[in-house]
Amino acid sequence: RARYDSEGLHCLGCGGCDLTAVKAEAERLGYDVLIAEGSPVVMRRILAGKTDAILGVACLNTLEKSLEKILTAGIPCMAVPLLADGCENTAVDLDWVYEMVRTPYREGGGGEISYLSLMRSAARLMEREVLCELLPEFSQAIAAAFESEADTYSPEALMRRADGALPSLVTEIPAFAFLRAGGKFYRPFITLAAYDAVTGSRVLHGKAEPEAVVSDAVRRAALAVEVFHKASLVHDDIEDGDAFRYGRPAVHRQYGVAAAINIGDFLIGLGYRLLADASISAEMRGKLTALFSDAHLRLSRGQGAELLWRCTGQIVSPAEVLKMYAWKTSPAFEAALFAGVLLGAGDVPQRDLLAAFSRHLGVAFQIQNDLDEWEPDPHNKRLAGGDVLDGKPNLLWALARYAGADVPFQIDTAGDCSDDRRQSLLTEIWERYYRVGAIDRAVELVERHRTRAIELAGEVRDDRLRELLEYFADAMIRKAKCA
Repeated sequence: RARYDSEGLHCLGCGGCDLTAVKAEAERLGYDVLIAEGSPVVMRRILAGKTDAILGVACLNTLEKSLEKILTAGIPCMAVPLLADGCENTAVDLDWVYEMVRTPYREGGGGEISYLSLMRSAARLMEREVLCELLPEFSQAIAAAFESEADTYSPEALMRRADGALPSLVTEIPAFAFLRAGGKFYRPFITLAAYDAVTGSRVLHGKAEPEAVVSDAVRRAALAVEVFHKASLVHDDIEDGDAFRYGRPAVHRQYGVAAAINIGDFLIGLGYRLLADASISAEMRGKLTALFSDAHLRLSRGQGAELLWRCTGQIVSPAEVLKMYAWKTSPAFEAALFAGVLLGAGDVPQRDLLAAFSRHLGVAFQIQNDLDEWEPDPHNKRLAGGDVLDGKPNLLWALARYAGADVPFQIDTAGDCSDDRRQSLLTEIWERYYRVGAIDRAVELVERHRTRAIELAGEVRDDRLRELLEYFADAMIRKAKCA
């Protein structure tokens, strides 16, 4: 049987289906063929600089979502939809596929506006050489974290690997392994792109490579943004009881809750260590520390409100949920944006306006995540309806209860945990959400906050920064479609 892993299906070439012939023809013409579900592995290839163009063959729903992300990266792409939805036992117009495969790739004429190089620069911050350059005192732990088995070290294996340096490496190795484990790198990209925007958009307009424009100080700040984000994920997974992150066991499932808390704390300290580097002026270090500490406090308030809600199970209004989302999600976007602007301009002009933009963007992003929770994600080992299964507060539940629907905060599968029973309960809850208008209302709210973010971006006086903010809203928030 063919093997399936994080890179997709490894076709055996048995000839049992048309994949063998299509794959052989594509590879003959120089294609790198991936047989995978969804876009995460494709985006990883794009950010690693291994992709010039994309030809996708999938069900229409998958193509819509995947190509939307790929197009925002500035990569040209073509697609052939399957003849029926459901990516299983389906069919495709093979003549059309071969026609597309044989269509030659022609490079653009240069000078195109593209954020791709900045996206790749953000992703490169997680590479071994860059981490060692920016954090040389941790080079031994970084090297160990990049070993092939580092992501799956057991506590015993970690102790053996650390050997004579137990006090530091038993924390540092899993911390750096998790730092590089996955993610979209939106936040460091925001910092790098904001810096480029307020310093002339030379990278965006193809007039310079990121390495020639972005200083070590800016790279350290962008890396700190991602480090703080990963620290919050380690702690969130403990608080939410999530078993997996990036398709792997969560840190607390590998090393235990106490060790995971400590690893998250280490990452917080690492973020501030990056900001304290001598390459950043004393005045700017003070501004950045104030910025990130304020974001940290607000994020903790939002998470605390969610945890209390989960503990009490009380009914809260949709307005209260949206306020909690603004606390919980928006500060990270705001800090990433402000850091880039601060480093490029020395201050944040129109500060209140940019904060309001970040708030609406963050709220739209979180509501979109609530809707996405109802779609399974095999790559990240996420089941459909995970928020209801785990008893996590979310806007859909609040909207349904506010509309008078009797929907449980969490479904009880203790007596019968079969897949059929679980799916039946989830389908029933989804139908209740739909009947009372909770789904359509959530979709409307995504679009309302997305639209308001774009309107606020239009009020930014700096042309380049305005263009960037409008791009953020388009790239991070999908155009809403009613259910």
